Amino acid sequence: MKRTMLIVAMYILFLGMVGCSPPEYTEYDTLSELCEQAEHSEHVKVSGVLKLPEIVIYDDRYLIQLVEDLNQEGSPLLLRISKGGGKNRMEALPENYTYDDFKVHTADGRVVGHGDAVVVSGRYFSGCTLTVDVVE
Repeated sequence: MKRTMLIVAMYILFLGMVGCSPPEYTEYDTLSELCEQAEHSEHVKVSGVLKLPEIVIYDDRYLIQLVEDLNQEGSPLLLRISKGGGKNRMEALPENYTYDDFKVHTADGRVVGHGDAVVVSGRYFSGCTLTVDVVE
């Protein structure tokens, strides 16, 4: 009986570890490649430059932009990022914000903002939108 309980406990522990493993992210070389080729709900990873739009929308997450460079004229990748001061989150913006108020905390604890190069990973959604999991 003890042996059976031990086997069951080990099996449950194994299932818990498998279920908690981080997703594998498909890497894309450019934002346009990502927006043209990624599948809805695919876990993706891409690099770019953070851009604070003139109007920031907030529902349960902030909606900000990732671009190839700040002079980009094409459509940006829209990033849905959680609000807060912790890792992989964006600090709350005051009502009348400036670029200096735009602060994103990376996975390793750095603070980045408008014009900074980053690598983001998360779940892609149609319409060139990414729900951010990790900011590097």
